Formats: sequence, structure tokens, C-alpha cells
Amino acid sequence: ATFPSYQPFFAGGIYDGFLAKLDPTGANLIWATYIGGSGDDRGDALDVTSAGEIFIGGKTTSVNNMTTVGCYQATMGSADDTFLARFTSSGGVVWSTYFGGDQSDYIYDVLLDGSNNILFCGQTLSTNSISTGDAFQPAIGMVNTYDAFFAKFKPNGTKTLGSYFGN
Repeated sequence: ATFPSYQPFFAGGIYDGFLAKLDPTGANLIWATYIGGSGDDRGDALDVTSAGEIFIGGKTTSVNNMTTVGCYQATMGSADDTFLARFTSSGGVVWSTYFGGDQSDYIYDVLLDGSNNILFCGQTLSTNSISTGDAFQPAIGMVNTYDAFFAKFKPNGTKTLGSYFGN
């Protein structure tokens, strides 16, 4: 990590996620930061706005250091959860939140639409906290079996849509 940065030190577990920004040639590091808490954390998917803001999602087993004040989900839903975060182009965190329910959840892709809404998908065993009232599929297809899910957040970190997808 560079100094100063959002998280200049490794926080624990076996691994932490990280973000790094290089110059356009890829030869020089502009900034870098760890993302993680006391457990294992990794960044699995990200997208970048035209202004250089970064949206990243991944897996976490950390019960600390993964959320910001006023976030969508301040505590883990299970011991194996996902996180979603927004960073400025200079590496500062705008917001960070857990996302997940009572079982294991994983984010596999993050995509921004034309309004910088965050669309992400993954797989889940959770029977709660995934879908919204207007969901395409409001409940998991089969308990104790992974289902796909997709969700949408506004740029400010507010969940607007969530659905299971599978049987």
C-alpha cells in the first residue's frame, strides 16, 4: 500500500484484497490500498466509471473494517459473506457494505450502467436478505443448494433490486 491510503496495512487472516492505480503506461504506481479486516478478504470483481471511481465486490470472512457508517448492511449475515464498496479515483472510500444473508454468498461480477448504478451477480445459499419485493424470483429455488442472484444498488449504496435466479 502507499501512504497515505484508505488502509495502509494488512489487517489479518490469510489474505486481504487490494486496489492499485497505475499510470496510463502501467509503469508507475499512483496509489494502492488494502481492503480487509481480521478474516480473509478478496476483491473478485470491479468496474470503473469514466471519472475513475471504482466499484469493487468480493468475498469476506472479516467481522470488522469492511463497512462505513450508514451503509446498507453493517454486519455480516453469515460467516462467509460478500462486500461491495465504492472508491474515489484517488483511492478514498465513499462507502462500503456487506451484502448477504444467513449462509454463504459470493459476488462474481460487477457492472455499472449508464447512470452508474451498480449491477452485480453471484451465487448464494442464503434464504434471506437477497431479494426485494419486486424480485424476478423472490425465494431461493432449493434450500441448501446454491442459487444464482443478481442485485442493483444506486451509486449512493442503496439497494434497489435483488433477486434469486435458479431452481
